Amino acid sequence: DIEEIRGEVIYHGAQSRSAQIGDRLNQIGQGITTLDRSSAVLEVDSTIGRIRVAANTALEVDQLTVLQDGAKVTVLKITQGQVRIQARRFTNPNTRLEVHSPSGIAAVRGTDFGVSVTPDGNMAIATETGLVEVSAQSQSVQVAPGQVSTIQRGEAPTSSRLMDRQLGMDIQRQELVGGRAVMKIKVDPANRIVCNGEMWVPDRDGILTARIPSHQSYLRMTVHNPLGETREHVVWVDND
Repeated sequence: DIEEIRGEVIYHGAQSRSAQIGDRLNQIGQGITTLDRSSAVLEVDSTIGRIRVAANTALEVDQLTVLQDGAKVTVLKITQGQVRIQARRFTNPNTRLEVHSPSGIAAVRGTDFGVSVTPDGNMAIATETGLVEVSAQSQSVQVAPGQVSTIQRGEAPTSSRLMDRQLGMDIQRQELVGGRAVMKIKVDPANRIVCNGEMWVPDRDGILTARIPSHQSYLRMTVHNPLGETREHVVWVDND
């Protein structure tokens, strides 16, 4: 069920419409899309857990199965955006919750973790508590508390490492090109930057290049990690 809505959230059922508190996602293909500066909170069955859906996220139910022993298998598909999942400890050993993206799978059994998916399908998974198994290309990695793993589409998961919670950002170069400021920015490769409602995604080394509109003297850039933690940076633009 949808428990909370902030801003504009679209519910996808038999038809697409504005989401409402109490809307249920209990059939394959149902889902929600959050728009810019919008979010939602979902309760996934009384035995599974809670999902916080960040802005600009597309989430869909991919599988809902009850096994003969009463175990529940829930598979959610995230095509882009960020979710924070607080899953309860499952009493049935066969109960399973998975998050699928175009690049990989995160499987949990009672944990607090976050997933972010870029528009081109790359995935980052960070764990707060518990353990997450991340799989892609027939290879798996365990992501323990305080760790993160990333998956480039078509590749295996990276080894788990410490998650960045400082959410820093380094402007490595700024220059004028064709009358517009161009910035080379470095962040943690698992993080992303949101500026003026647009998501900027770094490469596998954490580097991205941004072209800045000439009329802006400064920018507010927000660094996000896969858990949904954020930090805002004010960056002055050199237009001379």
